[in-house]
Amino acid sequence: MNLKEKLKLIKDNGYQAPPDTFQLIQEMINNIGSLDAELRDELILYNLITLDSW
Repeated sequence: MNLKEKLKLIKDNGYQAPPDTFQLIQEMINNIGSLDAELRDELILYNLITLDSW
């Protein structure tokens, strides 16, 4: 499963923290400059903003 699919699944599950949160955060940070606007703006940034609830 690629990062975009993982983040869509998290979004669909009400932004519940996944069991591999630290690894996922590293993957999001590595992709924060993605040219894919949906991945960057709607998925990565929103998930990073909701980190405080994880």
